[in-house]
Amino acid sequence: MSQMVPASSVEDDDNIIPYTLASFHALVKKYYSHSSDDKSLNGCPPVVLLQQLYSYVGDRTTVDKELQECRENKLLRTFKIFDNNVVVALDRDFRSFTLAFDSEKFKQSDEINVAGVNVEGDVDDKTRRVQTNDKTSTPNLKEDKFKLEKKILKDFHDGVLLHWTDQSITREEIITFMRPENQEYEAQIFISLCRLGFLVRKTNAPSGDSFNFSFPGIGKFGTRVSDARKYMLSRIKRNKYKEILDTEIIKITKHSRKSNKRRRLEETSKHNPLFYGAAFHLDDIIGAGLVRIVNTPAGRLLKLND
Repeated sequence: MSQMVPASSVEDDDNIIPYTLASFHALVKKYYSHSSDDKSLNGCPPVVLLQQLYSYVGDRTTVDKELQECRENKLLRTFKIFDNNVVVALDRDFRSFTLAFDSEKFKQSDEINVAGVNVEGDVDDKTRRVQTNDKTSTPNLKEDKFKLEKKILKDFHDGVLLHWTDQSITREEIITFMRPENQEYEAQIFISLCRLGFLVRKTNAPSGDSFNFSFPGIGKFGTRVSDARKYMLSRIKRNKYKEILDTEIIKITKHSRKSNKRRRLEETSKHNPLFYGAAFHLDDIIGAGLVRIVNTPAGRLLKLND
């Protein structure tokens, strides 16, 4: 069973750190300190959704400014996921994960990468032609698959991740940083990084020209977050005034695991509807502005936003 990479402690960084970075550590502790390893995104470092940081800090301008500074200083790294949602991870933990990545521990196929993206749509025509026309001319392509992947990930780490902090990167920039020794290895870089889930081609960019950074398992993570949103919003909509106490959401979730009458979502998804815990998913819908909070004597009331 893979182990979750722990977020580095605040004390390991500078004596004075940005409030956004401190908040990231606090949220990781809140969400993951009691998680089983099944909730570790297949060994990836813990991640926090950007809207959860917004909600925790309470000032979007501060978060955006400090997050940019943390990215430039290689403290935090951001990734785009479904519907332009953004997740945040510690940069050094993600780089360590990249170096230690073992594809044999991930379910994958030759056509669909572990991030749930069709690889054929992520590589360009030039890359496919090289892969088809010459499969044996370079020694690198004769290496054991595992060794080749490790070499590519090491070159990707040393050439790109140590120097590039933006959410996306172009094909030419990757080639400039990684300096592949020949055309065949260049093609294999993009094929492998897309198949493994570390790159996803931007849909609004020319074919094969620009990529978003990603990580293996991000597709499943996005699905779980999306399903949890639908689950909680549907619960709130069922109430007369489209509102519910947050404690009731937690109780309903616990009962839904036992009651056959409350398994509509669970029957269509093979996981607990609040897979990462009630606190994680409640903070998500609050930070995303899907509900608003009204403090009452009975506790926090979640009211659906129109």
